[in-house]
Amino acid sequence: KAIEALMEGALAKIEMEGIQAEIIESKSTSGGYLAIFQFETNEYESRIQIEVSLRNGKKGIGTAVLIQSDLVVPYTLIHLKEENLITEKIQACLTRGKSRDFYDLYFIIRSRMVFKEAFIQDKQLKAKILNVIKSGKIDFKRELKAFLPVNQHIIIKGFPKTLIAEIERNIAG
Repeated sequence: KAIEALMEGALAKIEMEGIQAEIIESKSTSGGYLAIFQFETNEYESRIQIEVSLRNGKKGIGTAVLIQSDLVVPYTLIHLKEENLITEKIQACLTRGKSRDFYDLYFIIRSRMVFKEAFIQDKQLKAKILNVIKSGKIDFKRELKAFLPVNQHIIIKGFPKTLIAEIERNIAG
């Protein structure tokens, strides 16, 4: 409720600047909070998805990044450190087994984030992840089709093989 109240307050301030804001989705999740907002001006239209993790009650110092945009004055975004983000995403792959977690892992590997540390610390991690992918228990095609925008549906065909190839190419062990 507190996070949702903060989001609503932020949207009210955005609308005061002449930007039309709409809540597409706003809900508690098993691990925190998810919101999708639609913004429109005379010239621009965009969506922002916000995911807040409250797992294990962790409160850590995030990483600050300066965001520059044609729409608003530059601002600072504080987000989870890459190492923590990656560790949480790997754990999600192994515990939840949702296709979107594996898609995120694919994105992490392709973006060259600092993900190798997690695999250095746990030598069995690569094998564990590959076993989950190869188990056939995850319907990547159905789940990713609902999750990804149409312009990214091309990646769905053969996604498990593509992800396995990326893991094999980028992670030693």
